[in-house]
Amino acid sequence: MEFKFTQRLTGGILFSLLLRERKQRFTSKENITGKADGLSDYKILQALLLVANPNTELPIGNTARTNTSQFKTCSINNSTWFPLLSDDFINTFKYEMETNFYKTLNRVDKLLTYYIDNNQLKINRLGQSLLELIKADDTISEDTILYIKDINEGIKKRDINPLERYELKSLILGVWYYIITNKIHNTDGKETFNHLLCNNSTEHSIYNFKIDLSQGSFKNTHVYIENNIDESIYNNKNSNDFNYDFSYYLSKIKDKYGKIKTFIYGNNPVDFYSLYVCNDLFPILKRRIMNKLCPNYTAATEHKIYNTTTSNLYNRYGNFILITAFGGMGKTMMLKHLLLDSISNYETNKLLPIFVSLKDFNNTYSNLFDFIKDSVINLGLDEYELKYVLENGKAILLLDGIDEIKSELIPNFEKQLENITDKYSSCVFIMSSRPYKDLSVYSRFKEFELLPLKHQQSIQLIKKLNFRDDDPSIVEGFINILNNKLIHTHKEFTSNPLLLLIMLVTYEYYKEIPSKTYKFYQEAYEALAWKHDSTKPAYKREWYTKLNSDDFSEYLSEFCFRTYYREKFEFTYEEGYSFFKDLKINIDNKVKYSDFIKELTNTICLLYYESGKYHFTHRSFQEYFCAKYLAKQNDQKLQMITSLFEHKNVRIVDQTFSMLYDMIPERVNQFILFPYLESLMNKCEKELRYLTFLKILYPHIYYDKGEICDDGLVYYQSASYIYEFIRKINHCCEPMNFNYIGNHNIDKEEFISEYFFYSEPDIYGNRNIIGTNDLIDKNINIDDFDVIGCTYDIDINILIKDANKYKDYIILLSSMECPLYQEYLKMLEIYEQYLNKYNFKSLSEDLYILI
Repeated sequence: MEFKFTQRLTGGILFSLLLRERKQRFTSKENITGKADGLSDYKILQALLLVANPNTELPIGNTARTNTSQFKTCSINNSTWFPLLSDDFINTFKYEMETNFYKTLNRVDKLLTYYIDNNQLKINRLGQSLLELIKADDTISEDTILYIKDINEGIKKRDINPLERYELKSLILGVWYYIITNKIHNTDGKETFNHLLCNNSTEHSIYNFKIDLSQGSFKNTHVYIENNIDESIYNNKNSNDFNYDFSYYLSKIKDKYGKIKTFIYGNNPVDFYSLYVCNDLFPILKRRIMNKLCPNYTAATEHKIYNTTTSNLYNRYGNFILITAFGGMGKTMMLKHLLLDSISNYETNKLLPIFVSLKDFNNTYSNLFDFIKDSVINLGLDEYELKYVLENGKAILLLDGIDEIKSELIPNFEKQLENITDKYSSCVFIMSSRPYKDLSVYSRFKEFELLPLKHQQSIQLIKKLNFRDDDPSIVEGFINILNNKLIHTHKEFTSNPLLLLIMLVTYEYYKEIPSKTYKFYQEAYEALAWKHDSTKPAYKREWYTKLNSDDFSEYLSEFCFRTYYREKFEFTYEEGYSFFKDLKINIDNKVKYSDFIKELTNTICLLYYESGKYHFTHRSFQEYFCAKYLAKQNDQKLQMITSLFEHKNVRIVDQTFSMLYDMIPERVNQFILFPYLESLMNKCEKELRYLTFLKILYPHIYYDKGEICDDGLVYYQSASYIYEFIRKINHCCEPMNFNYIGNHNIDKEEFISEYFFYSEPDIYGNRNIIGTNDLIDKNINIDDFDVIGCTYDIDINILIKDANKYKDYIILLSSMECPLYQEYLKMLEIYEQYLNKYNFKSLSEDLYILI
C-alpha cells in the first residue's frame, strides 16, 4: 500500500509510535484518586532518552512536560534536558553502543517490558510501522547502514527484506541510534505527525492513527521480542572507561578482605566464603521501622532479597542503602561480601568498591573525604584516583559500622555524611549499623533489615566449616540437636551466625546449650579456654599469664568494662596498655600486659590483630564481660551505673544491660530500676503528673494518617534507656495506635511534619512511598504529586505552653483511649510494687523481712 504524504523517521515519530502501543492507562477516576499508573508521555520519553544516555538529567515539572508534548508533535528538536543534537549526547550514545551494547539493549528491554503492551498484534504493528517508515523516508539513502539487527553487522536499507523476522528491541535501538547519530531534526517530522495522528488523541486516551503504516509492504513481516538477552552473542570489546588502571588496588583489597580470621580456627586466616552464608535482606518502608503490624508487612516480605549482590541493590533501590541488624547477625560480613562481589563484577559494572571501617572515625578529620582517603591510601588508591571515581559517579562506598563510632562523634559524622552524599550523589553508598531509634538523619537512605538465618542456612553454614574433620560425630551431633531441639528452644541463637558458631564450640565441650544469654557466653568462654588446653591432650598447656581460666576472666571483665565505658571497641597496643595499667585487680602487677594480650589473641582468641589494631572477635564478648564486672559491684556503685546507660549513645542497642539484669535481677530492680522510677514519679507528682511524664519521656508524639500505613499506628521508644528497659521487662512495648485522635477531626496543620506521596514508577517498575524531605532533597516540585498521607508530630511542650489553644489535644491524650495514658497508669502500678518490696528504711528495724 502506498501512503501519499511525506514520511519522515524522526525522534517524535518514533516516540508517537511507542505511545500508541503502551499499556492500558488508568481511568480518569483512578487518576483523580491519586493512583498514578506511571505510563505518562513524560515517563516513556524518559525511558527512551536513558537508552541513549544513562546519565541524562531528568527534571520533573511543567516545563519538562511541555517539552515532552512538543517533542511528540515534532514542534521542537530538543531541549536543555535532552540535547539530542549535541555532540556530547551523540558521542555518549556511540560509546554506549560500542562498549556497553548489552546494557544498552537491556534498557530497551526495560522500556518495552514496563511501558509497552506485549500483545503480538501490537508488537507486529509497532515493528512493521518502523520498517515501513525506513523504506518510505527518501532522506535515508539506499546505501545507508542501519544497525537494526546486530551492532556488529549493519544492514543496508536496500537489503531490508519483508520476508525476514525482526527482533523488536534491536529494531527500536537501531532506529533510535540512526536518528541520534545522524542528527535528524525532529521538526522534519511535523507533516508526518499531522497526517498520522487523529486530533482527538490525548495523553489519557488511546492514540488513534488516521493511517496504519503497518498495512504497507511489511504487513506480513513477523516481529518478535527475544525474552532472554545473551550477552555472549555480542562481541563487545572490553574497554576501560577510566584513565586509570585499578588492577593493583583491586588485587590488594581482594587479598585483604578475601580472607577472614575467626576463633573457630584459632584466628588463622581462611577463605571468606568458607565461613559465609548470605543472609536475606528485607526492605523496610519509611515510617514502618520495626512495625510488624503494618498492613503491607505480609506483602512486603514477598520482596525479600535473596543472594544479595551490589548490582541488584542499587539497580533496584537506588544509590543510598542502609543495612541494619543486631549484633552478630553479619552486617560486616554482608558488606565484605558486597565488596568481593563488586571486585568480581568490576569489569561489567565499572564501579570501584571502597570499603571503610567507621570505627576508626574521629574528629581530626575536617571532612569525610579525608577519612576515606586515609582508609585506602595504603591499598594502592591515591587521592587523585579517589577524587576521579567519586566525581564521576564510578564508586561504591561501603561504610561499615555507624554503631561503632563514639557517641560524641556521631553528630559530626552525620553532618559530614550529608555533605559527601550531596557532593557525590551519583556514587553508590551502602552503610551498615545496629538499629537506631531515630533514622531521620539518614532519610535519603533506604533501610534494609538483615534477616536472621533460616534454618537451612544455619545448617549450610555448619556444613561449610569443615569443623573437626578428625571427629565428624561432633558436627553430626550438633546438626542433629539443631534439627530436633535447638530450632525450637534456641531459635534466636541458631539464626544468628556468630552465636551459631559459638554454640558449635560450646556444644563440642558441653554437649548442651544453656538458655540464658549470659550463661551461653560464660560457657562459650570456658569452651574456648578448653580448646586451648586440649590442643595437646598429653598435657595441660600453661597460660602466658600463669592464670587459670577463672582468674583470667576476672582480669578480662575489668578490662572490658574500661574499654566499653570509653567506647573503645578496638585499640592499638599502646591504647590497650593505657586501660590495662589502671586495672585494680592487677594492683600488684602480677600479670604483664604483653602476656595479657597474647592470652586474648592466641589462647582464647577473643581478640584478633589487624591493620595495627586489636579487635574484639565480636563486641558481644566485650558486652558480656562488662556485664560480668558490673554484676560484682557493691550496691552503691551499682546505683551509679544508671548514668552510664542513660548518657551513652542510647540510640544504639547492645546486650550489656540485659545480661546484667539476667545475672542479678533483684539487685538491678532494687538499685537501678526502682530508684529511677521513684525519681521519675516524684518529679511527675511535684509538677503536672501525666503531662510531665509525657514531657520527660515522650516529648514528641508521632502518628500517621492516610495510605502510608494503618492510621495512627506508630512504633517508637521513649527518651530514656532505663525507662525503655522497664517497659520491655513489663511487656509494654507493643506498637501504639493514635488513630482515635484523627477520628475526632482536630488534626492541626501546624503539627504536620511530613507529607507522603507515591512516586511514579521508574523504567524498572519501582514505585515507592516518598516524603516531603525526599522531594526537597531532589529539588522536585511537590505540586506534581498527590498527597496520600502525612505524619503528625505533636510537641508536648507546645501543648503545655498553650494549654487553652490545645485543650482538645490534652483531653484526648489524657483519656483512657490513649495508649500512653494507659502506660502511665501501668507504671504507677509497677512503682507501687517496687515501693512495697524495696522501700524499707533500715534492715535493723525489722529482720523479719529478710526471712
